[in-house]
Amino acid sequence: MLVPYVDLQRCFRELTEEQAKEPEALDLDWEWSWLADRSYKGWSELEARYRTVIIAEAGSGKTREMQERCKLLNASGKFAFFLPLERLEAKKITRLLAIEGDPERFDEWKRSSSATAWFFLDALDELKLREGVFPEALLNLKEEIRGEEYRARVVVSCRPSDW
Repeated sequence: MLVPYVDLQRCFRELTEEQAKEPEALDLDWEWSWLADRSYKGWSELEARYRTVIIAEAGSGKTREMQERCKLLNASGKFAFFLPLERLEAKKITRLLAIEGDPERFDEWKRSSSATAWFFLDALDELKLREGVFPEALLNLKEEIRGEEYRARVVVSCRPSDW
């Protein structure tokens, strides 16, 4: 049974170049300093960016958070797709959505001339566990959205040790 979702109004922060090179060295524990730090971003700021990587420890809720953001965007009439990376590596988006999504909605987005779509690519760590190849998954996405990249926002989740 799926536990009811609780919107925690997550906050995100950008990593410096040094932190991005060694994310496993980050102290991802709770920091009270975020209350006074205006550099933290919410989902709306993340969704305005073209490419985003969410790095957080196992069990922190990355998957559920991305699933819920996808639902919220779709409910508001936008186009959003949640795609597990380990499945995207082996399948094209249209085949993957035929199994666990809405391929017609993807086709509708591609036919539109100006609508933005959000692609939530979940769990780089799961892809690596299955010996999948991250570039292969990205190539599958690239092929499917060719010519429409400027209308696509991509959010990837992973653990610090997998980035």
